Amino acid sequence: GNFNQGGAEHHAFDPLSKRLFSSNAAQAQFDILRIADLSKAGPIASIDLSAYGDRVNSIAVQGNNVAVAVQASFAQSDGKVLFFDTNGTYINQLVVGPKPKMLSFSPSLQHLVVANEGIPSDDYSIDPSGTVSIINFSSGRADNLSQADVQTVSFDRYDTLPFDPKVLILGDNGNASFSEDVEPEHLAFNDAGNKVYVSLQENNALAIIDLQTASLDTVVGLGYKDYNLPGMGLDASDQSSSIKIENHFNLFGLYQPKAISYHSDASGSYILSANEGESRNYSAFTDNERINNVNLNPIVFNSPSTLQNDTVLGRLRINTGIGN
Repeated sequence: GNFNQGGAEHHAFDPLSKRLFSSNAAQAQFDILRIADLSKAGPIASIDLSAYGDRVNSIAVQGNNVAVAVQASFAQSDGKVLFFDTNGTYINQLVVGPKPKMLSFSPSLQHLVVANEGIPSDDYSIDPSGTVSIINFSSGRADNLSQADVQTVSFDRYDTLPFDPKVLILGDNGNASFSEDVEPEHLAFNDAGNKVYVSLQENNALAIIDLQTASLDTVVGLGYKDYNLPGMGLDASDQSSSIKIENHFNLFGLYQPKAISYHSDASGSYILSANEGESRNYSAFTDNERINNVNLNPIVFNSPSTLQNDTVLGRLRINTGIGN
């Protein structure tokens, strides 16, 4: 009976029970659906998680274990990973970092990895560090897990050491530290299951983590797309009357991927990314502005007044912390 209130967001399928487990973003619950016979598909149960937190962000299943990432009612507090069996019976829970955004079992099934986004409060008075939690799941059972099985990978190395300049650390008007500003989102494992790649969407970057040592290998900035190169044009306006794909001098795009996946074939190994893009919009800090609201240097840009027309580039949002 709800309209425009959210709902099914993430799902996981168990091939043994032939059940689908779906996180419900509107109701702080996960839903169990039967899909063995699609002609008779339907709900089995809904498991209320409101006693554990405010929102279900991700769900994964392995064997008889359903793992659910739940963020705290106060998003800057530590979240939890809850474990249930495929009937929805509670098994166990572990504490992870603030706003666990995604969890996934590694291909080797030895680890359950959680990306903890660590978003700031709206006034930026609290900005918890983004982290990655690695849960030792080598036993294959959730009932005997304890907090000692959780290792946390932090990014505080780069609070004091140099890092790739293409990694954008711009939060809170540039006052946030590296570890505070990174916001881990999505995970992808290599085929061997010994490396996990983590998208840092707002930072336009990718982290590489060694699962065997539970340590950070490095963080790689993804750079920029040059919209002046052949075949790299874009339609920059939502106001023009027709499709108008064009190249533009000195216009560059941030990739800022959300979901990522790993692929390998005879030609090599790749990270495939869905480049959603993400700006920071908080009451205390906003990092974007429309081109029609900024001053363009006429020496750098030809005919600024034309470029700033709503049917050309005027509607496009740019990052105000970088660029010219």
